[in-house]
Amino acid sequence: MKCECGSPPCDCKSFQRDSICEHQYTVMKDDYPSKEKCNQSGTLREDCNTFWQSKKVLCEDHYGEHYNYVHKICGVCGTNYRNCTC
Repeated sequence: MKCECGSPPCDCKSFQRDSICEHQYTVMKDDYPSKEKCNQSGTLREDCNTFWQSKKVLCEDHYGEHYNYVHKICGVCGTNYRNCTC
């Protein structure tokens, strides 16, 4: 289920969202790239989205990857991607 609040920053609560991990990855099907979802059970994460993204439901396997990305420093403004509004 997608974000219901509709505008950044996202303030969805866990009851408003699905419990399936939203992590997507690309696989090749018949020589064409296709997006696949993880489909493991996950929880709504408050610290794995950028300012312009909605909060993400992530399983334990993919939480660290998303967390590490949003806490990297933006090369333009110098804040982490989580707080960057560039």
